[in-house]
Amino acid sequence: MSVALVQTLQAQGVHFRLEGQQVRVNAPAHLVTPELRDTLARCKPFILEQLQLTASPPPSDEAWQERAAIIEHEAGIPREWAEAFARVCCMARPTSIPAASWQRVIDHAGRMLDSPSLLHDLVRHGWGLADVFSVHPYTPESRQDAKGLLMLMQDAEVISVINGQVIGLKNQDSGAQLFYRKPVSRTPGSVMIWEMT
Repeated sequence: MSVALVQTLQAQGVHFRLEGQQVRVNAPAHLVTPELRDTLARCKPFILEQLQLTASPPPSDEAWQERAAIIEHEAGIPREWAEAFARVCCMARPTSIPAASWQRVIDHAGRMLDSPSLLHDLVRHGWGLADVFSVHPYTPESRQDAKGLLMLMQDAEVISVINGQVIGLKNQDSGAQLFYRKPVSRTPGSVMIWEMT
């Protein structure tokens, strides 16, 4: 099995996840054929090696805690929010999130941090960490029901927090949009982004 085949499978929605010395695979049902199962079983050592090579150690507690203290002071937001942004900004890209999507998440987090009034509005209107930072641990790209705001935004940017249920977004292609808060905290199996690594 080549790196190109792994990348092709990932582009088709197959996600590989390293858990200790185990490789976990999550794939759309239409792709799961006996041939694919055989190929994956035969090539497990190669996939395991590739995942181990690309896995980065998690950031030290000291690194993200220092970043959180800076964010808390500079943005004047509650500590739990500062820690959430710091964890995301300091962590390595989870293997199940494509590089382009991860870069958007980091960019959106940075833009939100550059707008303390927006963060204050989120907190004031009762938005929780799960509303912004949640994701499905195995299929973060396809499970819309588990996505928090950072994963859902795509190419849009937040322009205002209207109330506890609605955020105004602006997208270059489609103009203004409304993002309605979903009860992602009640989505079974959803985790915070930083819990994926």
